[in-house]
Amino acid sequence: MAQHDQTGGELGIPAWPFEKPMLRPRAAAPSSSRAKHLLMGGAALAVLASAGLPNAAHAADCTSPTGQVVFNQNGDNGDGGGDYPAQGGDGDGGEAGDTINGSASNVSASGACKSAVFATSNGGDGGNGGTGFLLPPFVPVGFGGDGGRGGDGGDIFLTTSGTLSASGEGSHGVHAQSLAGDGGDGGTGVGAYGEGGDGKRGGVGGDITLTNSAAITTASDKGQGIFAHSSGGYGGSGGTGAGIGGVGGNGDGAGAGGAINIDHSGSITTQGRAANGILALSIGGFGGSGGAGGGLVAFGGDATSAGDGGAVDVDILAGGSITTNGQFSYGVLAQSIGGGGGYGGASGGAVALGGDGGGAGSGGTVSIDNAGTVTTNEFGSVGLFAQSIGGGGGAGAGAGGLAALGGDGGSA
Repeated sequence: MAQHDQTGGELGIPAWPFEKPMLRPRAAAPSSSRAKHLLMGGAALAVLASAGLPNAAHAADCTSPTGQVVFNQNGDNGDGGGDYPAQGGDGDGGEAGDTINGSASNVSASGACKSAVFATSNGGDGGNGGTGFLLPPFVPVGFGGDGGRGGDGGDIFLTTSGTLSASGEGSHGVHAQSLAGDGGDGGTGVGAYGEGGDGKRGGVGGDITLTNSAAITTASDKGQGIFAHSSGGYGGSGGTGAGIGGVGGNGDGAGAGGAINIDHSGSITTQGRAANGILALSIGGFGGSGGAGGGLVAFGGDATSAGDGGAVDVDILAGGSITTNGQFSYGVLAQSIGGGGGYGGASGGAVALGGDGGGAGSGGTVSIDNAGTVTTNEFGSVGLFAQSIGGGGGAGAGAGGLAALGGDGGSA
């Protein structure tokens, strides 16, 4: 029996362009891992899955892609802050990915999720803030530590030539990714007065520049000829504040996706389903959500804005060719997608004020120039498709109490 996403479309078959993707704020997004940069939820899951990104059924196999030839300059994650009386420790920032300048030719790869050439320069996630707690009778307050900033993704400059082939499912001819690190979440504050720590900003995705003159072939489903993906890091969410007076920490903003530039003068042939010739994605991160506040007097933290998608430019030069032979396999699929704003923090008390939602990210400029030949041979396979999508604003939070006011939603 076919698996279905929230739109009712079969996974791997695009519900879009008939339905606009729904990009969810961070609070509703998957848990902290690299998979969440790939699994966007709702209709967007169907869009990106159709483009060859791992869908829910396939994610376990491809959350750790690799290659026959690997360029790896990933940064390390930051450490979390400690738990202490009164004031929790701040999280450390994630390391930035380093720049990659590489070239490869005449490479053959076999096995699932193993590309011929794989270049990765991801930023590390920021550490979460620690808990601050009261210590009666000497310490009546608790302040959560702030999260650490997400590391930026590194820039990638890659030149490929000769012949490149990949035969396994989810295996690409060339795979380049620069995924920025997520900002760390604020820690919890508990006391007679408790205040959550603030989240910190997500990193910025690096720019990717690919120059290909190689003859590239892929043989299986979701095997892209060229796959370039830059993603901004998620903003960290504010921590919870609880006490007689409780104030949630504020979320922080997300990073933007980097620019993607691809020059293709070689040949690309793909055989599988959802195996595009060139897939280029720049995605802004989701804004951090505000932390909850609870007490006789309680204030939820505010969310902040999402990251913008970066500019995407794909040029098929004279003599360049792309041929796809599977269903839903585009010649070129180029997208720039803004992230969703974070949710405001909820609050509950005799007097309560909910936090405001964060604004959405904008899609960037997308362009495709074709001076070569693009051929698609099966159902649902478009030759050239360029799309820029803005994200959704975050929801304002509810508040409950004798005197209570909910927060405002974020702008789209």
